[in-house]
Amino acid sequence: MNIEERFQHYLETDDDTDLITDESIDYLKTKIDENSTNPKILVLTSYFYKNHLNNIPKAIQILQKAVDLDDPHAMNSLAFLYEELDNTHMAIIMYEKAIANNYMAAMANLGHIYHLNKEYINIPKAIELYKLVISKNKINGPFFLAINNLARIYSTIPEFLNIPEAIRLYKISIEGKNPSAMFNLACFYNKNNEYQNIPEAIKLFEMAIEFDHEKSINNLAILYCKNQKYMNVNKAVELCIKGMKLGYQSTHELACKIFRDYDDLRITEIQKEVFIDFFGNEFYEQYFEGKL
Repeated sequence: MNIEERFQHYLETDDDTDLITDESIDYLKTKIDENSTNPKILVLTSYFYKNHLNNIPKAIQILQKAVDLDDPHAMNSLAFLYEELDNTHMAIIMYEKAIANNYMAAMANLGHIYHLNKEYINIPKAIELYKLVISKNKINGPFFLAINNLARIYSTIPEFLNIPEAIRLYKISIEGKNPSAMFNLACFYNKNNEYQNIPEAIKLFEMAIEFDHEKSINNLAILYCKNQKYMNVNKAVELCIKGMKLGYQSTHELACKIFRDYDDLRITEIQKEVFIDFFGNEFYEQYFEGKL
């Protein structure tokens, strides 16, 4: 779809997938209107106030106007903004309003709070909400988020362990090309002694890396450094170079550690250019000179 078609699709469905891109910004700027009575336009306008004008109070005001028009998409968007502002109490209120309007994304997002927010953790409620999303059987982002997070509960929390069900759910999410599910199942196969399967873990990390998944890049690099049977430090370095090219701070820290731990490692000319570009000449000369 071209941008006009994507915009019309958003107005009709709430689906903003691939709507806001570097190429579409100028077109979308012509559509924003803080005085609109269309809640979809108001949600889009609030995005620009938040992300391009850095005016959070105005973004909240505009979203609240859309909420007052009983739009569940706006309720979910405002709740998500409150989460970003660490106002979890207000986020929960807004998510519950959206859920009362049968809005799937809000179910998944509120489940996420009860699952992972330490101040509000309530695993039974999280499970209930994730299952509610899944029961809708609507294949979309919230569906795969709920499946992936429910699998995490079943594979990591002792009181709720159900490993066969966790693996089944992860595989469903992976079929939907969810890199987080690929990463989580890879970590499970890498670290769980009873179900350990390193070749499958490597395969899943590599699948997630095709989506530039930061944690998968780092964890596969660590596996190549620490697992005696599958050790391949040069591959680990190549993964770090990939992460650095993508601008991942955590990967550059890992690269430094690898080169400190392995004195005999050498940097290729191509890698040197990446290191200098990322760290700067002074840092490179201090820590990596002589590694070429």
